[in-house]
Parts: sequence; C-alpha cells; structure tokens
Amino acid sequence: MDTPMEAKYVIVDYAYPIIACGALNHSDLAKDKNVTSAGFCTIEMTKTGVLVDCFGGSSTLKMSHHQDDRIMIKVFLDGMMGKI
Repeated sequence: MDTPMEAKYVIVDYAYPIIACGALNHSDLAKDKNVTSAGFCTIEMTKTGVLVDCFGGSSTLKMSHHQDDRIMIKVFLDGMMGKI
C-alpha cells in the first residue's frame, strides 16, 4: 500500500470529478463549469482498489464537500486504473 495522496477536487453537474494538486485553487478547476461541490480528498491505492476520503470545502468557491463525493471519485479512479 502507498502513502495516501492529498488533492483538491470539484464535482461538476453532481457527477463528474475534476481532481488536481494542491497548488491550484478550486476556482481554477471550476472555470465555466457547473460546480456542485468542492473540497479536499485523500487517495490511497491498495491491492483491492482505491480508497478515497473527502473533507473540507473551498473558500474560493464558498462550497463544501458532499457525502457522496467520495463515491463519485472512487468510481472515476477505479475506472481509470482499469484502463492502465
């Protein structure tokens, strides 16, 4: 197992995650998009898949994370890992 990575994210249209390094502002990720939640997440790759935890919110967008964000991010990343 790897050390968890921390990242910023926004969820667009209640379904599509955009994940980026902490150097960017949430508002940079949100340009011209219908952002429905935003926050921070930890991502850990394991032998059985991806573990995701979401927390906090965005001060630049004045939004918080939602409970289901971690599920959307996990499904997205699991799908990406299956393509490598």
